[in-house]
Amino acid sequence: MIQSLRVRLAIGAVVTITVVLLLVWIALGRLFTSYVVAQYTTEMQVLSDTLTASVTLKDGHLGLTAAPSDPRLNLPGGGRYWEFEAGNKVLERSRSLWDTVIADETLKPSPYEGFLQTAGPDGEPILVMRQDSTLGQGKNARQFCIYTAFPKAELDVALVGFHGELRRMLLITAAILAFGAVAQAFAGLAPLDRLKRKVAEVRAGILSELGDEGPSEVKPLVMEIDLLLKEREEAVERARSRASDLAHGLKTPLTVLSQLAASMDPKSAEIAHLIDMENHSAEEDDPDPIGDERLKLIFTCCHPSFAPEVQVALTLRTVCGLTTAEVARAFLNTEEAMSQRLVRAKQKIRLAGIPYEVPGRDALEERLRGVLTVIYLVFTEGYLATSGPELIRHDLAREAIRLGRLLLALMPEARDIKGLLALMLLHDARRAGRTDAAGDIVLLEEQDRSLWNREQIAEGLALVEQALGVKGRPQPYTVQAAIAALHAQAPSYDQTDWRQIVGLYEVLLRIAPSPVIELNHAAAVSMVDGPARALGLVDSLAARGGLKQYDLLPAVRADLLRRLDRREEARAAYRAASDATQLTPLKRLYARRLAELDAA
Repeated sequence: MIQSLRVRLAIGAVVTITVVLLLVWIALGRLFTSYVVAQYTTEMQVLSDTLTASVTLKDGHLGLTAAPSDPRLNLPGGGRYWEFEAGNKVLERSRSLWDTVIADETLKPSPYEGFLQTAGPDGEPILVMRQDSTLGQGKNARQFCIYTAFPKAELDVALVGFHGELRRMLLITAAILAFGAVAQAFAGLAPLDRLKRKVAEVRAGILSELGDEGPSEVKPLVMEIDLLLKEREEAVERARSRASDLAHGLKTPLTVLSQLAASMDPKSAEIAHLIDMENHSAEEDDPDPIGDERLKLIFTCCHPSFAPEVQVALTLRTVCGLTTAEVARAFLNTEEAMSQRLVRAKQKIRLAGIPYEVPGRDALEERLRGVLTVIYLVFTEGYLATSGPELIRHDLAREAIRLGRLLLALMPEARDIKGLLALMLLHDARRAGRTDAAGDIVLLEEQDRSLWNREQIAEGLALVEQALGVKGRPQPYTVQAAIAALHAQAPSYDQTDWRQIVGLYEVLLRIAPSPVIELNHAAAVSMVDGPARALGLVDSLAARGGLKQYDLLPAVRADLLRRLDRREEARAAYRAASDATQLTPLKRLYARRLAELDAA
């Protein structure tokens, strides 16, 4: 019977492993496909926005001020294509298209969301993104279309290569786990085998000593042994129904069998004790790896049962004490929508019975991304408050840095933790220069850099170097910290390496695209290519609606219009910025800008 249980356990474990790895394969494949498509979507969107910003309208005619300089756009078969069309007429296109025209009637659906498909210069399939825009106002308005494209084979090859590597990795993993499961199934019940043999030996020894005429008072003892052995066999049979549980997670069967035995009669409890003694090498509970109470709560709330955004929003509200309005601003959402999301999350906890348990050391890694996001957003609220009379909430900024230090001590090899801590230290190092004695905002170009905390900057720069020194794909927090490092190292505002900052923002747009990053990129572009090009990028970004709830969007636009001497539009934008914010120092800054425009 024990042998039969072994076979069932082994088969159950192998089947479970196969099903789990198959689901992992499907999930990872879909996730990677979405990720790769998102990277290409961002690249095409940036190219399209760049072209849109270069469109001019002169004497009723549309044109481009300058074509993009990427060599792939101007070489036949270069791999990136664009076309500028108005009124169903091609005005300009990249030389890489040869004589090919991207026409609406040739476009058909593609297997990748956000792209259409047509034939390229050599007849090969290319994936196309179309963006319609309007330039001018009223009767002078002109509509135009920008097509951007790249070879479909480029995306297909990346996905096929990934799926091949993933398949090989999962097959190897399946083989190793299956071998381990079978070995565990056959070795795990060895204590029961030994127990059975021992009981049989004792029984045989007693009977051989007694013979047929042994003392009658000893015979009940033999019957007791037989009964005990029979009960053990029944216990093993009942354990068969738990085979799938045993296979799941590849836990030792002895643990479950001992629990089954202990739930029976006192004699069964004795057997359970024997089994536990045989399995004394089982893994013991880890000591508390976190220590700090608040960090424990953050890890606890970042439960993998929730979507990442829900994890972070719930933690910010319930553990970190941010208001619903502050959480909503962090996610570019309305307060009402965020309130509903938090209510739904709490209902899920209650209905699904999700336990609030501090994770063990082996479960920290899967929750780290959510924890980092929580700490980053706490610092962001401290660095630039959502509302109130003060620009900086020093308590939140200090607490975020404290948590970052604790996290780095807990997981010292994690480079994304180093990147986040460096980012916070470098930004926080400038706090003494960001406001004057009256609490008014001092902009970066006007700050007294001698007030910056040089010791904190040195610590941040060292962390940036460590994070960048690790091989592999750069992490978003590390790239942001590198941008902050360039600001911190610049002797003055005019001597800042803006070209490198623009390049780093473009890296960020590839690895962690977001509307806020696009807005920051546009602001940096204004320092390299001028405010006109940056304004085109900002207006294109605003038209897509991703920053509708972001109160700094009209402020950036107002500043660009002011620098272009478009005073009436700048006044309107500053008024919109003032209406959008609830932070008193920002309102005073916008009022000063309006007064300067009126006085000019």
